Amino acid sequence: QVTYLDLVLLHTPAPRKGAAFLKKILTDEQIDRLPDPMDAKVMEAKRLSAWQGLEECVEKGLVRDIGVSNFTVHHLQQLLAQPDIKIRPSVNQVELNPYQTDPETYNFCKKEGVLLQAFGPLGNGREMLTDPVLVEISKKKKKTTAQVSLRWAWQLGVATVTKTEKIPRMKENIDIFDFELDSEGMKQISGLNKNIRIFGDNTRFP
Repeated sequence: QVTYLDLVLLHTPAPRKGAAFLKKILTDEQIDRLPDPMDAKVMEAKRLSAWQGLEECVEKGLVRDIGVSNFTVHHLQQLLAQPDIKIRPSVNQVELNPYQTDPETYNFCKKEGVLLQAFGPLGNGREMLTDPVLVEISKKKKKTTAQVSLRWAWQLGVATVTKTEKIPRMKENIDIFDFELDSEGMKQISGLNKNIRIFGDNTRFP
């Protein structure tokens, strides 16, 4: 049992009514009552209301830091421009990896002092990790392509969230601090961007 949470995020800028996970936790009637995700005015108000709810949690000592997830630059600009917010997002968690570098969001968060946190930093764990550029760099560094990808993100100042239940893989994923990528290697990896989103495109939400 804990007395507070370190970090709580708004998971999405709009409800994904067709998402399979919603059907597991909500009834059809509850899903129907969710706001229209494509109504810009309604969603702006809903995001503000949800954010103010998180601010109250901080004020009550229930949560230390609050942030957002899957927010585009537009969503962040909109929230930061609200005169009623008291706390700025500390984190924006987005899909980010060498095949989805999202430079617009990266540069904006860096400028605004919002920590960018990457989910899916290894893509789907298959195709990207066999990319010839990553393979070549991994051979030079005597590391795996997964470690090279995670090191690339770390050197960009991006926190990463990896998903595995295997102890050896956990150890591999954290063993990225005994080597460094030079500027050319960083440039090569960033140049792999294909704008491939595996987990949905939130730019569709106004």
